[in-house]
Order: sequence, then structure tokens, then C-alpha cells
Amino acid sequence: MEDRRWRSQRFYNPFVRKPSSASSVRPMFMGFLRAVVIHRWSMAHNLALFEFIARRPLAFGLPDAPTCVVNTTALLPSARARNVGISVMGPERGCKTLVVPHSCSGHAYDATDAKMIEPLFRWNPSITTVFLSKDCEPIAAELGSYIAKYNQRQLKTLILPEWESASAINKIAMAPKTLEMVDLFCPQTTRKDWGNEVAVEAWCELFEMHPTLKGIQGTTDVLHTVSECTRFCRCKHNVALVPTACLWTRFYAHVWFLLICMCSYVIAAVLFELLSRQKDGMVPQVVIDFVFPVSLALIVIALVTADFLKLYGGGRSWTRIGKVWFLARRRLDPFTRM
Repeated sequence: MEDRRWRSQRFYNPFVRKPSSASSVRPMFMGFLRAVVIHRWSMAHNLALFEFIARRPLAFGLPDAPTCVVNTTALLPSARARNVGISVMGPERGCKTLVVPHSCSGHAYDATDAKMIEPLFRWNPSITTVFLSKDCEPIAAELGSYIAKYNQRQLKTLILPEWESASAINKIAMAPKTLEMVDLFCPQTTRKDWGNEVAVEAWCELFEMHPTLKGIQGTTDVLHTVSECTRFCRCKHNVALVPTACLWTRFYAHVWFLLICMCSYVIAAVLFELLSRQKDGMVPQVVIDFVFPVSLALIVIALVTADFLKLYGGGRSWTRIGKVWFLARRRLDPFTRM
């Protein structure tokens, strides 16, 4: 057969939109929203985050549609004691995307919080995307019952970052009968412990019994675990496993690591200079020569290990770089928008 000299080597379907390289670039704050720990922030910064998500959802990987963000400061025990009800950022009625961020107190939500969120499902029957943070995992059964009760017929995408319980995912995903995609992507998610009977049964039931489910999004480790759970599922090949990544999280992590190296270099240089100024004979020259590289390596390893183990319960340190970037982006937003 004659070679393809005058035609493209790659075939494109003429009946669909031509793919572009820009489609692989994730929004700037997509991974930041899914990994941030806001209970370490001030209330002013939390409100700024909620307001910016409602105003610019496309920057956080959400659809460009009216977005309702639950103001979780109203779910604090002090606010619940005053019986002020629920408050939101963005339109309270007629929204297409519902976002329930992390708890401002660091504690998971309970049945009372779920009851306060219930009116949002009743007032918005045309929701297409629901974002539920990890703190919503204990109330998955309540939220699933509300979605089924108010018959959300347009709900297509369910975003559940860093959820650990397969049964909770099953309870919330089986409620909307029109669901097409379950998004489990989180940049700092580790391998899930779904090798038990409950997890296998939950995933197989979701794959076999859901009428419209088309795909699962997540990191490679999460998708590998889901594939292992559904190895003997009868409808395994009807659901696509879509690997997802976010390059901006790597950018934040690399900037943080660069700052760590710079600080470690300064500390090691100061220590080397102090030892070099000692009187002759007090410190051997061999020790002085090894002080700088050894201290630099030890400081870097110690800081990275402390961050990896989350010794302070404040989340990964690269999210603080994203916080600074987000606050700067929010300040410049009035000048950049036409």
C-alpha cells in the first residue's frame, strides 16, 4: 500500500471537535481545591476562597456555570448554636454546580449539618455537578437520600476527592440515576485499602446496577485499586477508568521544594562560617569540610519527611504556596477581567 505522504499520520473523526493540546492542561487551582486544609486558615481567607470559587469556578476545575458554594463557617458549632441557618456564596437558587468545601473546624460533618444542606437540593433541581469534600464522607447516606428524594435528573458528575470508604462512595453514587462520571482525583491521594469484601461488593454493585455510569476519574493508584476490586465484575468493561493528573500541583510542590533548598542552604552556610572562624585545633579541618554538604542534606531530608508525615496536621506545605498564589490571583482579578 502506498505511504501516507500527503495525509496526516493520525486520523481525526470529522464529526467531532478536533482535539487540542490545551485540553490536557488542568485549571490553575483544580488540585489546590481538592487538597487544601482550610481549618488552618483564618475566617477572612476562608470566605475569600468560597467567594472566589463561586465567582470563577472554571479556575478550580468546575464547569463554567452558576455555582453555589456552601459557607461552611455557618456549620461551626458556634454558628449552629445561634440557629442562623445555612448560608452560601453565589446563587442560592438556580445553580448548576453545588460545592461543599472542607470543614472550617477540622471535624467531619454530622447529621445536623446534612439537614442544613438539604434545602439546597430542594431549591436547585437542575444541578449537574456536585463537589463533596472528604469531610462529607460520614454523611454520605443522608446526602444520597436527599439527592434521591428530590429527584436530581440532571446530575451528571460527582466529585469526591480523597474519599476512603467504598461503601460511602456507593451510597452517594447510586442515588442519582443519571450519573455519568465519578471523579475521585486528589493530588495527594495514596493507595486505597479496598481489598476487603465490603469494598469489592460496593464497587461491583455500582458497576453492575447503575444504569448510566460511564467512567471513573482518579490517579493511577486509585484506578488500579478499583480495577482490582472489579476484576470479576460482569459489567467491568462498560465503565471507563480515566487517569487524571494536575501539573499545577507539581508546580506548587517544586516551588516549595526550591524554597526549602534555599533556606537549608542559608542555614548550612551560616553553620559552616561559624565553624570556620573557630580557633585552630578546636574543630578538625575534616569536620569543617563535611559540615556544609552533610548539614544541607540532613536539613532538606528532615523538612521533607516532616511534611510527608504531616506532623502538624496542617496538610501538605505546597498548599500554602497555592494559597499565596490564590490570594494574589484574587487581588488581581478586577484588573485582569475585561
